[in-house]
Amino acid sequence: MYSDLEDRIGELHAIFEIDKAITSAIDLETVLQQIVQMSIGLLDAKISSIMLLDEESNELVIAAAHGLSESYIRKGPIKVGESIAGRVIQEGRPIAVEDIIDDPRHAYSDQARIEGLHSLLSVPLSLKDRVIGVLNIYTDETHSFTPHEINLFTSLASQAAIAIENARLFESLEEIYIEVITALASAIDARDSYTHGHSHRVTEYAVAIAEDIQLNPAEVDIIRNASILHDVGKIGIKEDILKKPGRLTEDERKEMEYHPFIGTKILQSVKLLEPVLPLVYHHHEWVDGTGYPDGLKGEDIPLGARIIAVADAFESMTSDRPYRKALPLDEAFGELRRCSGRQFDSEIVQVFMKLAEAGKLDLEWSQSRVITLTDRFGRA
Repeated sequence: MYSDLEDRIGELHAIFEIDKAITSAIDLETVLQQIVQMSIGLLDAKISSIMLLDEESNELVIAAAHGLSESYIRKGPIKVGESIAGRVIQEGRPIAVEDIIDDPRHAYSDQARIEGLHSLLSVPLSLKDRVIGVLNIYTDETHSFTPHEINLFTSLASQAAIAIENARLFESLEEIYIEVITALASAIDARDSYTHGHSHRVTEYAVAIAEDIQLNPAEVDIIRNASILHDVGKIGIKEDILKKPGRLTEDERKEMEYHPFIGTKILQSVKLLEPVLPLVYHHHEWVDGTGYPDGLKGEDIPLGARIIAVADAFESMTSDRPYRKALPLDEAFGELRRCSGRQFDSEIVQVFMKLAEAGKLDLEWSQSRVITLTDRFGRA
């Protein structure tokens, strides 16, 4: 009896730890992988998989697996009502099978034999009003799942379904947020015909650099979003300053240099945007410490901001502005080299030049272009 009590306490602790892990993650892929890995330990199984329901096709698709071979995964989707997992969706209840190799309901008995699988427990991933998929666990020895094990695994599946739905909602929120910030950036660019498409082109350049130096996908996304929004603070700058055809006065220049601060203030109320704030704020810093707003130097400037600085300056140089005509491409590249190590991170400049020479940057929009990178009118 004491041993049974210890087992129950151990199981409750395991469920608690699993719940804590999967509900703390917001990335769908991470959530799915954590579920399949932890479910194996819960029932000492060989393989675990999650199949999610595609409501359009009414099919179950493997979304994550642990211990399952690629050839099994490639077997393809299963229609609702077919095979064991499809019946679980249709009936909304767990199904336990002691020997899947000889069970006619199992879709891939031959593959199961090759994988060394024997018993299966498949439970629905249920939310209040619907089933979103199934959680499967396989053993490599014949096993008769007890009611307690089925209940335990069903509890895990209920927690997993909530975590999956939360991750999906977060992904949807991210998509909406990206659409909103893209629209906001477009609205800012549209204030001035000269800067139309500026943020889009800066983003293309910056992302190309970030991917080439092999930043991870999350870092690339931060740079992408920061690039789109790098000039959002210009919404607080007077239009007559933005469109002035001549040199800015000292006071006007100071007001223009305030736009990174304005942009950061606008964005800081949105929690999802926190990672982009340092990049938006510091994209006009110079590596020699003479930039603005804080006069940061070298690697004290965030890497993403150093990347955006190169992309932003090159796009500005090769576009017409109210106060000057654009610089021809060869001269713009020359200015990048000249200012490398002073205004720009020399390694980032080298990467940008390499991408341009390899034809990996879209420069077709550029016209034959006149001005120095440092901008004789004191603007970028």
